[in-house]
Amino acid sequence: DEFRRILRALSEAYPNLWFIHNTRDVSKWLPKRVHNCWPHVGTPADDWKAWLKARDQCCAVSFGTGGNKSCWTGTEGAKVRMPKRLPVEQFGYHTCCEGLDFYKEAWKEVHAALVDEIGPGRKVDFNIDR
Repeated sequence: DEFRRILRALSEAYPNLWFIHNTRDVSKWLPKRVHNCWPHVGTPADDWKAWLKARDQCCAVSFGTGGNKSCWTGTEGAKVRMPKRLPVEQFGYHTCCEGLDFYKEAWKEVHAALVDEIGPGRKVDFNIDR
């Protein structure tokens, strides 16, 4: 809401202002945002499909709240890379599973807010990967 409020205020205060939106394809952006809990599989930026497969084995909706419990304990839990202060068994699901959905939603919200608050006619997308 704060982002939308700021956009709205700028848009109203400066009616001739054009907004340059630095952006990139979501499929290139997401792998660089998520925490890599499975370094033994590879990095999300280098092998997104393999990383997603590892994530699905632990985080698929079919496992319910907390994900696949075997991912956070024993031999599998020992493979999970987490910040040292966060025990895998307690925080594995939150750290490894919830981030992707959060970033997907954030991506959608930012892009929607720009169109909703300033309109498509005052926004210039600049693809930073080109």
